[in-house]
Amino acid sequence: DDEPEMLEVMADYCDLLGIEAELFHDPLIVLQRYEQQRCDAELLITDVLMPGGINGYELAQKLNVKHSLLVLLISGFIQNIGISSADEMPFPVLHKPFDLTGLTLALKQVGIRFADDSKGELWTI
Repeated sequence: DDEPEMLEVMADYCDLLGIEAELFHDPLIVLQRYEQQRCDAELLITDVLMPGGINGYELAQKLNVKHSLLVLLISGFIQNIGISSADEMPFPVLHKPFDLTGLTLALKQVGIRFADDSKGELWTI
């Protein structure tokens, strides 16, 4: 996400869910880093509308060419990303604003399974 406040919220939510997160504010930095090297991430959570000439939808498409990632898009609104209807969107979209429960439900939708935290493991893919 390009909004520092949103990055902080997402970092807190991921920490609460036991998810190790690498945070970026610019999609081009993510693309530069992982287009040419191995990506150990299993999940990409990205805002749809981002500055810098590439949106979250395009970022997800480009990264999935080399890496098999689960994708969750986050947006206040979706427009001008090359998709004319919600039915054409290949990735789930979590609409802003959302809370921890909303994020958890969206993560389940993309394939994250939350395990019994008494075993020390909060989530699995």
